[in-house]
Amino acid sequence: MQVDAYIRVSRVGGRGGDQFIAPEVQRERIETFAEQKGVEVIAWSEELDMSGARMTRPKLRRIIERIKAGETDGIVVADRSRFARSLIGALEAMREIEGAGGVFLAADGFDTSTPEGRLAVNILLSFAEWELDRIRSNWRAAVTRANARGIHVSAVPPLGYTRERGKGLVVDPKKADLVREAFRLRADGVPWRKLADVLGTSTSGARDVITNRAYLGEARGQYGLRNPHAHEALVDEELWTRAQPGTAAAPKAQAAGVGMLRSLVRCAGCGLRMAVSGKRYVCFGHSSRGGQCPAPTAISLAKLDTYVNDQLGERLMSGEAQAWAALQEDVAYHEAQNALDHARAELASYVAVTSVADLGADLFQSGVKARQEAIEDARRRLGELPSPGRSVAGKLESDLTIDDQRSELARFIDRVIVSKADPARKRWQPVAERVEIRWRGAS
Repeated sequence: MQVDAYIRVSRVGGRGGDQFIAPEVQRERIETFAEQKGVEVIAWSEELDMSGARMTRPKLRRIIERIKAGETDGIVVADRSRFARSLIGALEAMREIEGAGGVFLAADGFDTSTPEGRLAVNILLSFAEWELDRIRSNWRAAVTRANARGIHVSAVPPLGYTRERGKGLVVDPKKADLVREAFRLRADGVPWRKLADVLGTSTSGARDVITNRAYLGEARGQYGLRNPHAHEALVDEELWTRAQPGTAAAPKAQAAGVGMLRSLVRCAGCGLRMAVSGKRYVCFGHSSRGGQCPAPTAISLAKLDTYVNDQLGERLMSGEAQAWAALQEDVAYHEAQNALDHARAELASYVAVTSVADLGADLFQSGVKARQEAIEDARRRLGELPSPGRSVAGKLESDLTIDDQRSELARFIDRVIVSKADPARKRWQPVAERVEIRWRGAS
């Protein structure tokens, strides 16, 4: 068996105490053990001034990668404390080594190349998993009790509130009026970018304020916990609802005639997608896929966008598309809400069951950052969806970007087919005679 030897010293400068075992002492122990064990050390790695709580040590990771690549059969250390100071970190690394077909050897008697050594690892892993389950159970009980007492579980209290130790949120009189004004402005249709200036936040930060149900007096937690009367509300339900994304009476951002139907418009002659050229949708008459178009056509952006918007409005007013779209919205919204709840639970569980001592500062922080990014992604996806039950008819009248309006139109329209104009009636032929709208969900 050929293995890599690993030497680690926590503090070279101090040169003393339990954490200092000189490199030469470790080397001597490893050499003696390897000779007794009948294994060959083919490479040596030393990491000095390196904490054993940190599992992202470069040279240690390099050895593990060599094991995975089949360049060495395993790793040998003078004793387990040189490998890791964290039980969880050590066991996870051992499991990674064993999963790659390698062995872990320690001169103090730990040897996963033997049945006894593998049994010891499995027993320790079982105890570690039991401990994690116990911690999670205690965490859930603590979260439940905190929610019942009206405690808002977050690192920072929402804008407009302060936190008193052991109590729920308390209204911050200096900032509460600013939050109330922000809700009123958003309900009146003030765009997010302007609302962000009022609150002194980013656009996403402004959305976080407006969509936070803490301002209704609620405290929410993991596992679906909800306390609707946890603290004093800053806004009522009616104002909160009117201020939500997509429901505010914001002015229409763009007029028709800006290419909102791009990617939906097809030429009746060749069936291919029409391009936006100047102020028209145009079929250029040929393509590498379809060859020459038998009846290339073009139509005014403003005329087609206006016509399709009008037709969509009539269809929504009739309720035929409204019911279908509402169903799609409801499913998508709850899926996105569940994804956000899951991401939040992942972060809370991670912080509850791990620590810097377990993983090392870098790995622990990277774990927190990854889970925070997952929460932001889930929150962003949820913010892009309408709340269940709201009217979809007014969404195209909101302050959506052009890309958002295109996405919204695509929820109702499969494609818009444009035929070639009649040469004799080119200037006054009605758009309706040339256009066929194929609706999604239509039989």
